[in-house]
Amino acid sequence: MPTIFFALDEHVQMFVDNPGHGEIVVRGFADDDSTLSLVGAHLGRLLEETTSRALGGPAVERPVLPRFVTTAQAVELVPVVQRAVLLAVAGEDRYQRVEVEPDTDPEDVLCVHCNEGSVFDQTVTISERCTEHGHTPFGYATDTTWDQAQARREAARRRR
Repeated sequence: MPTIFFALDEHVQMFVDNPGHGEIVVRGFADDDSTLSLVGAHLGRLLEETTSRALGGPAVERPVLPRFVTTAQAVELVPVVQRAVLLAVAGEDRYQRVEVEPDTDPEDVLCVHCNEGSVFDQTVTISERCTEHGHTPFGYATDTTWDQAQARREAARRRR
């Protein structure tokens, strides 16, 4: 899978090499070309600290975000960190369904349990739950059936 970048500027870059694996690699938080791998709970801390700094909140004791990042820089970083964390945690299939590009057709409906509808064939594994109870569409209200979600997607495509 290709590396996906989120660049704040020519110095700070965030890489999500494996969407859905819970890791972000950050380059440029220091003066040199050092990299920092943030995984698991550190992703939540990065998001929390970036938001807090952008809003002028108090400094934390052991920050993930370097102290030299100013409030103005944190304001610019917030949307970058949000997208990177979303991609790192949710994976590319789910990311594509919540970070929608304007003027694009809706993605195929994706099952939350077995990944039916994924463009990545290796991720689809029809579960016993889906065989017994049917697929559950991602990004739709809990009581929406698979067929209803399919019909809504098709109606949205026809409106375009």
